[in-house]
Amino acid sequence: MITPGQRKSYLQQSLPELKDYLLSNAAIWPLGSQPYPLTIGNILLELQFFTIDQADLADQIKKTVEQTKQSWRVRWSEKAGIEARSRLTNWAEVTSNSESMTDATYQADIRNRLILQLLLSEQNGTVTVNSVALADQKILKHL
Repeated sequence: MITPGQRKSYLQQSLPELKDYLLSNAAIWPLGSQPYPLTIGNILLELQFFTIDQADLADQIKKTVEQTKQSWRVRWSEKAGIEARSRLTNWAEVTSNSESMTDATYQADIRNRLILQLLLSEQNGTVTVNSVALADQKILKHL
């Protein structure tokens, strides 16, 4: 589990790289020793938690992310769509075979699903709410 200090470090290291990431062809962007690579979804999720942990600094970081997003809106949406498609594929795999969700993978699987939800409003329509709901229904059958 990522700590508030790691979350702050991740976001602060992501910001200077964000424009280059958006303009690149890379789906994910390594961030040195950070626990997660730079992706739209990882930023969105960490901002959710970071807001709770450190509200003042979070507002400043959110403003910077929002400015970058608005400056490169099409690229942001394209990257979010690529990531959403990938995360939906992973989630559909997990929900099709509930045995694949073990104690060891549970946290990562649920983190993936949370990020997928955050990406739905950021992406270019590549992934629909219905396609996510279909994957969710599969796991409910196994419970």
